[in-house]
Amino acid sequence: MKHILFTLSLLAIATAAMASDFTVDKITYEITSQQTVSIVSADSTIQSANLMPTVTHQGITYSVTSIGVHAFANCYSLSSVTIPSSVTSIEMGAFEACSSLTSIIIPNSVTSIGNHAFHECESLAAITISDNLTHIDGQTFNETAFYKDPSNWEDGVLYLGNCLLATQSDISGEYSIKEGTQLIDASAFSHSELLTAITIPNSVTTIEWLAFSYCTSLSTINYTGTMEQWDKVLLGRWDYSIPAKSAICTDGCILLPKSDDDMIIL
Repeated sequence: MKHILFTLSLLAIATAAMASDFTVDKITYEITSQQTVSIVSADSTIQSANLMPTVTHQGITYSVTSIGVHAFANCYSLSSVTIPSSVTSIEMGAFEACSSLTSIIIPNSVTSIGNHAFHECESLAAITISDNLTHIDGQTFNETAFYKDPSNWEDGVLYLGNCLLATQSDISGEYSIKEGTQLIDASAFSHSELLTAITIPNSVTTIEWLAFSYCTSLSTINYTGTMEQWDKVLLGRWDYSIPAKSAICTDGCILLPKSDDDMIIL
């Protein structure tokens, strides 16, 4: 019995330690495992954040793997951030409304960026994005200087790296997505009611949720790869009401999802 109680005590101590937060240089970290932490908040007056790949607390060194939900949100004086290559995810609203932030380099270690992560960073004009993203949520860079700069839009479409982020709702007729594009952002073509046909290159690996929602005239979806390649494309929630019911591949047609039961929701 004493052995069991001792074991339970050790587990309780370990669990409490993993759940604890600690602050270093105005940044608060949450221990997420025995080796990793996530940044969960920052002092609202912080002006620069040279984030390090590791942080030490009570003699234990942790790897910084995530920038958490709203971690730096509303840090209006934050003008520079360095994100280390240890970080793999930037969560929802992580830097939302950091109005003094002018540039950001998102390293290739980052594979996921959450909704509104840089939304309303109104001075953010220069963005270098990870080449290895597999997931990006909607409106990540909306209302930034980059988003508002007309010179960044190509024929009504906004690209960033290998991501297609957004389109203007008046895009019409047939449109071919740029070769090399890997990810189509959530709601990217939403409400493009005059869009009749889309060509998706076989470089695309992810189509986020409702990317073509309310495209009421979209009757043709062409795909430059094979049916086998299309099957490997990650599809978010689909708008089942659009006229196109199949993707036309190089070796035949493949039916698009008819309901949530036909797909894995991202």
